[in-house]
Order: sequence, then structure tokens, then C-alpha cells
Amino acid sequence: MNDFFYCLYPQIENEFGSYQSVKCDHEYMAHLRDIFIRHLGSGAGNGSGVVLFTTDGNARSLVQCGAVSGVYATVDFGPTASN
Repeated sequence: MNDFFYCLYPQIENEFGSYQSVKCDHEYMAHLRDIFIRHLGSGAGNGSGVVLFTTDGNARSLVQCGAVSGVYATVDFGPTASN
């Protein structure tokens, strides 16, 4: 048994789905995922302490283009006006 526990949450991209010129390049996203897995481990549930995630804008099309299988997809909402 390990004497310590670690948990890493590396973000494999930042709003990749927002870039119109490379929109929906799932092969590239899978390549990034595989690089992270090769160097850090395969993620939550196998005891590696690594949870991979992506971040995109809050539109469905942005998340669909920036997401990749086996990686948690998250969204950000950008700045808002305060009242």
C-alpha cells in the first residue's frame, strides 16, 4: 500500500471546440488524450489518481467538438455583467 495519495486533474485542452478552423478534429483530441494517458496513467477508477478533462464554451456545438471519449468534458461560462 502507498504511504500517500495523489490526485492530478490535467486539462488536455482549453476551448479547442471554439476554434472554427479546426472544429471537430476528434483525431487530434484523441492523440492528446493518448499522450496524457501514456505519461500520467489512464484516469479515475484504476487507482492512478489522474482525472483528465477538457474545457469548452457553454454551447452544445462547442462541447461536442472539444470533447473526446474517456475524458470528462466541462464548460466555462465566461465573464458576466454584475448588477
